[in-house]
Amino acid sequence: MSFALKLKELRAAAGLTQTQLAAQSGASLGAIRDYEQGKREPLLFTGFKLARALGVPVDAFADCLPDLQPPPRRTAGQKRTQIQPKKSPIDPPGSRRKETVR
Repeated sequence: MSFALKLKELRAAAGLTQTQLAAQSGASLGAIRDYEQGKREPLLFTGFKLARALGVPVDAFADCLPDLQPPPRRTAGQKRTQIQPKKSPIDPPGSRRKETVR
């Protein structure tokens, strides 16, 4: 079971709204929404605060599988982002005044 589904289930069992859970746990309402939609997962400390607000031990979340996708990996042959110098029309040729990421 994912953390998002487990959090929704425990919140419903406790009879709390997302707003009430946010107020009791100290997390923001937007964070609670993101957790329940699976957009992000809380840090361990926040997990303790959520568990306390829900009246369950923190190990209630122990069987949760991560449902976040890891960032895509670079494949062979893919280049890294290079820092290129930003040239101004008033800079002499060959000078490097400011650098920007492209």
